[in-house]
Amino acid sequence: MFSNLDDSISPKHLVALLSKMAIMSNREAHEFQQQLNKPARIYSFDCGDLVENVGDLEVYDATANAVKTYFNGSYLSEKKTTLPASLVKQKDGIFEFIIQNLGGKECHLLTCHVTRKNQGKGKSKEMIKAIKEMCFKHWGYVKVHGRAGIARVDEGVKGKGDWRECYVEYDGKQMTALMRFWLKQKNVFPLTDYDSSADKDKFVILPNEDL
Repeated sequence: MFSNLDDSISPKHLVALLSKMAIMSNREAHEFQQQLNKPARIYSFDCGDLVENVGDLEVYDATANAVKTYFNGSYLSEKKTTLPASLVKQKDGIFEFIIQNLGGKECHLLTCHVTRKNQGKGKSKEMIKAIKEMCFKHWGYVKVHGRAGIARVDEGVKGKGDWRECYVEYDGKQMTALMRFWLKQKNVFPLTDYDSSADKDKFVILPNEDL
């Protein structure tokens, strides 16, 4: 029901939370639950030690610094938190991406980008191949979750404007060009295919048969 309840929440706060929701309308309770279940908002990353080399990829321990919503016993509030992650860099600085373990066999692609000097050279295909090979072959995940949004920690794109935010039509639906980019990749599907209540900018990556 709630994904953002601390393990340390007191019985008193839990009773207060349930009591508060009991007097809400269905709509209010749904909106309250949505706010509480929002994933932590990441605002920066810290790169740690080099863990291993996998081909031309360097894997580092990383920490995502974030703010999450929680129930303080009276109302929703926010507090800072940190999330462990893995930062993967192509050794020649062509691209990098950050992966967070969601527990079990699923992970979250927190951010990825081709460095500005290498944009426009078809390197995004190499990056996506590396993401799939690391997540599915090396780490053994069975599903990668992602969001077609502009990361708070973003290197930007070449040229005027930002093509990623433009709205386009794809498969009979309106979406951002960035979401269309992801859905054009092999074995990438909108999360709404599996969860009708999911945000429309979220997607999942599944293993290719040839991996």
